[in-house]
Amino acid sequence: MGKKDVSNIILDQLVEYGVKRIFGFAGDANLTFIDAINKHPQIEYIATRHEGAAAFMASAEAKLTGRVGVCTATCGPGTANLLNGLADAYSDKAPVLAITGQVPTKYIGTNYKQYIDEQVLMAPIAKYSSLLVSEEATIDILYKALQISIGQGSVTHLAVPKDIFTKPCSNKPKKKENIYKAQKTPQKMALDKAINLINIAQRPMLLLGRGAKEYKKKALKLSDNLGAAITYSLGATGIISSENKYFVGGLGLAGTEGSSDLLHQADLVVIIGSTWWPEQYVPENTVIIQIDGVLENLGLSANINIGIEGCIGEILDEFIEKINVKKNEKWQEVIKETKNKWLQELEEEINKEQNLISPLKLVAEIEKEITSDSIISLDVGDHTLWFNKVFKKECEQVLISGTWRSMGFGLPAGLAAKFEYPSRQVIVLAGDGGLTMSMSELVTAAEKNIAVKIIVFNNKALAMEKNRMIKSKLESKVTNLYNPDFSELAKACGIEGYKVKELSELNVNLKKALASNKPALIDVDISMPMPAHTKL
Repeated sequence: MGKKDVSNIILDQLVEYGVKRIFGFAGDANLTFIDAINKHPQIEYIATRHEGAAAFMASAEAKLTGRVGVCTATCGPGTANLLNGLADAYSDKAPVLAITGQVPTKYIGTNYKQYIDEQVLMAPIAKYSSLLVSEEATIDILYKALQISIGQGSVTHLAVPKDIFTKPCSNKPKKKENIYKAQKTPQKMALDKAINLINIAQRPMLLLGRGAKEYKKKALKLSDNLGAAITYSLGATGIISSENKYFVGGLGLAGTEGSSDLLHQADLVVIIGSTWWPEQYVPENTVIIQIDGVLENLGLSANINIGIEGCIGEILDEFIEKINVKKNEKWQEVIKETKNKWLQELEEEINKEQNLISPLKLVAEIEKEITSDSIISLDVGDHTLWFNKVFKKECEQVLISGTWRSMGFGLPAGLAAKFEYPSRQVIVLAGDGGLTMSMSELVTAAEKNIAVKIIVFNNKALAMEKNRMIKSKLESKVTNLYNPDFSELAKACGIEGYKVKELSELNVNLKKALASNKPALIDVDISMPMPAHTKL
């Protein structure tokens, strides 16, 4: 039996790391690699309509699963188009590997068409980027990239010249199962100090982030033992529902007034797996303890009193075992009153505009149809803040472009989620501006019959920017959008399309689309209220 070529050796090594699919776009320099993917028995090739969408999909898959997400593109403009999606992974610390074609080796460094130094191009985003110049270095370089991506939650990059992909290679893949990652044990001194501070506190509060999801039950147990109010960052939306008596809504401009008020009344806040805390919401004279599995995350968003690096689950176990169980009846009464006021005011605001479909009302209607294992993919825009304000139900995951905040993320991320979890309800919530940045991927949904549901908040404007310009007394017409009928566009792409103009049409069309086993888009005309979260 002859040697395998570099393309197949790469794929065999990726299989060892659990890679199931590679998202990409074909071009001259990666055609033989894509051909190898299509023939490989264990890895599926997902052809996107834009390289940026391929990178978003890889990033979303990594966020969902913890595995390395993989994308591919050709050299030059293909590689450049990956950068936006890779920046999303870089900003949210998602493990993603980009494998790009490069011009043939004899043309590297010349004026050959589509040549650019890809290592320089990737430098601000990739923790590791290498050019494969010898077929016999394939596994060493690829293995290093994979280990860095997984170990550091980072983007890595491998550029392969067109002629190298087809060269025979004697390398054998390295087994990932032979590598055992250590659980970081928190320092005893730090734990003792934190437990003392927790025991002294009378008005405790927890701030949960995306890193707390895996340890949700332990975080809730800690809240019960302390009588601590709970808020969360946008990335942790859906981690608990409003049925929990200690949950007082989300954090930030579009969070609840109650969560902000309680943060400033609290004498202790424990941050669990979150790096996001807007500066204007950080209380000045409150003891802050932060626990995280990554050292560099500690102290990023607030001046903390104690930062503890280590396995979050182990730290929570120590807290639960050693802290004094608190009744704190006065504090619990404050939490109860704050929570009831929030829910009552929210209900009144949702129902205020009886005949119009406000973004609040649309989110509320969507919330009724969400199942506990749903995955919601949020694009970036004003609707994201309305979602954070209104949504109070438990779901499996909310996918967001957390720190990079790129429009166009929602649809590709939703497709990636549905590829990974085909039996789950996956809903994309996109503004009209965000959808138009990636709407070519509607064709991808149709081609693969991926039954993702896309709900468009159509207010014919870049609403967040428009409102800010109005408040700043700037000419806002540049933010107006000329939109097609997205429902008809969806049909033209081969997926179900529904148009909702009246409130009476909303619920029936929403139920019909969600019940379908095919991809579907609901184009909803919404009002554009001036929100309280529009700040200069």
